[in-house]
Amino acid sequence: SILSGIRVENSVVDNTGYNSTAAIAGGVYNTNMTGCSVENTSIKGKSSVGSISGLAWHSSIITNCEVIGGEVIGNNIFVGGLIGNIFETSISQCSSTADVESKDIYDNNNYVGGLIGNAYGSTINQCYAKSNVKGSQFIGGLIGYASNIRISQCFSEGSVNGDLKIGGLIGTFYEDEDFIFDFAIENCYSNSLVTSTGEAAGLLSFTISEANIKNSYSASTITAETTIPIQLNSTASNTINTYFNG
Repeated sequence: SILSGIRVENSVVDNTGYNSTAAIAGGVYNTNMTGCSVENTSIKGKSSVGSISGLAWHSSIITNCEVIGGEVIGNNIFVGGLIGNIFETSISQCSSTADVESKDIYDNNNYVGGLIGNAYGSTINQCYAKSNVKGSQFIGGLIGYASNIRISQCFSEGSVNGDLKIGGLIGTFYEDEDFIFDFAIENCYSNSLVTSTGEAAGLLSFTISEANIKNSYSASTITAETTIPIQLNSTASNTINTYFNG
C-alpha cells in the first residue's frame, strides 16, 4: 500500500488507553509512506505511539516525512517523535521536532526516542530529531533502543532526560553476531543536553553486544551521576574516527 502527501496540523489525538496511536496511521505493514507531515499536534497513547505512525513493520519504507512541533506522549513503552516502534523498516530523509515523553505508569522500560522509540532490523538514513525527550530507561535523542540496525548521516539535538541508559543519540544498542552491516553507526553526531539520575552518555549510553561506530561524534553536555562519552560493553566493539567532546 501507499500513503503519500498526507498532512495533519493543529490537531489533538487522545487515545491514552490504547496501543498503536498516531495522527496519520496507527500501524503500517509493507507500506510505502512518503511526503507526509504532522504539525503542531498533540498525540497521546499507551504503547507504540508516534506522529505519522505508531508502528511500522515488514518492509515498510518511510521517506521525506516530517513532524513539526507538537507533542507525543505515551504511558507505557515505544514512544517516538516520528514512529513509536519499527521492525524491518527503511526510514530516510525524515525529521521530528516534537516533544516526546513516556509517563511511565506501567514499568520503567520506556524505549523513548526523539525520532524512533524502538527499532529492530531497520535502516535509518539522513534523519534528525531536535526534540525534548523524557522517560525513565532506554531514552535517546534519536532512538531509545536499537537492535540490529544501521544508522547513517543522522543527528540529534535538544534535551534528553531520564534515569538509566540515557544517550544523546541512542539509549541502548544491541547487535547479533550475524548482523549484516559492516558499521552500525556511521557519520552521525549528537549535540544534546543529556540529564540523568543514573548513567548517561553523549552518543550512546549502553551496548549489550558489539558496537561498530565510524566517523561519528558527540558534542553533548552531560549531567548525570555517572557520566561517560560512550559505554562499550563488549571487547569486540569498534570505533573508527570517532570522538567525544561533551
